Amino acid sequence: MGIPLGSQFDLNAGLPIRKYEVVANTTERDAIPDIVRYDGFETYVEGDQKYRLEGGITNSDWIGLDSSFNSPLTTKGDLLTYSSVDVRLPVGTDGQILSADSTETTGLKWIDQPSSMIYPAAGIAVSNGTGWDTSITPSTGYLYYDGSTFSWESVSSSLWSQNGSDIYYNGNVGIGTSSPQTQLQIGDNTGSEKLLLFGSNSNTTSSEILFGDNTSGASPYYNGMGIRFDSANNYLSIDDNIVANTSLIAIERDTGNVGINKTNPDYTLDVGGNGRFTSTVTATNFILSSDIKLKENINKLNDSTDIISFNFKNDNEKRKRYGIIAQEIEKNNPELVYEDKEGYKQVAYIDYLLMKMAEKDKQINNLESRIEKLEKII
Repeated sequence: MGIPLGSQFDLNAGLPIRKYEVVANTTERDAIPDIVRYDGFETYVEGDQKYRLEGGITNSDWIGLDSSFNSPLTTKGDLLTYSSVDVRLPVGTDGQILSADSTETTGLKWIDQPSSMIYPAAGIAVSNGTGWDTSITPSTGYLYYDGSTFSWESVSSSLWSQNGSDIYYNGNVGIGTSSPQTQLQIGDNTGSEKLLLFGSNSNTTSSEILFGDNTSGASPYYNGMGIRFDSANNYLSIDDNIVANTSLIAIERDTGNVGINKTNPDYTLDVGGNGRFTSTVTATNFILSSDIKLKENINKLNDSTDIISFNFKNDNEKRKRYGIIAQEIEKNNPELVYEDKEGYKQVAYIDYLLMKMAEKDKQINNLESRIEKLEKII
């Protein structure tokens, strides 16, 4: 059986030839019959670009070939948009703005600028939620927002002065108050105000409030005092010398321990030195350092008592003291001996003295009983 010369088949290729190689528009492209389509079929739309069927033979399988792209844009400012095909959006006129509009083929259109959005000839336009507030015209001073409107507030140019990168002011400064009573006042008596200081957590003097004089030293606060937060060790301290960071009082953040002349307090109140109380002291126990490692020049008063004379090693005056040795008391009365965090032993002296008084009372009662019996015999 012969094959007519007008057939759409090529005996050598075995596939339909490209009858519709060039079409006038995408409508003709999409109208190409399925019988001549195949995966890889290409066609060219005049004035547009070349397309190819890829992954199927339906109209949704057309892909544009950029290498053959012929831009539809003709004028400076034109935009290339897409609906079902690439579409040219001509540039608008001077002063127009681009607006989204789903009813347009391109989804966009050029419109005249609404009167509510016209910027002032000079000044600032601020959105008020429904339109634009264009009443903020240029002025001297600073821009102030009171919660509903913006306004320019005047500042006398003589108040603030500049020295290099520093600025300074000769009057009182108020934050949260319009009538500051001191050089710096934060808030008034109507609320709870806060001052927040931040510093680097890698710096042992992270945040500081400094108090000082200008009499001597390397800086105005050299001889002064300060409040410092040491973020590396997590404690707040009151320092007597800001330059040397010598802590007088330290409060640990995690434990709440307070140290006086102790940077890292181990107890709720840890004092490095002498203490004085001019009124009543109430406590559940009094524990005294009695470790033999702290004492020297130890002499026992007699063989029948635990009491010794000694000097504390850290006492520069070498005053003679009387007491007991914790290690000796621990042998018979371990309940009276404690150990601090540094490994030194301590003794509950009040308990020890009361125990000894009870023993002496018993001895006295025994002696009185014996004397009474002897008197009856005589």
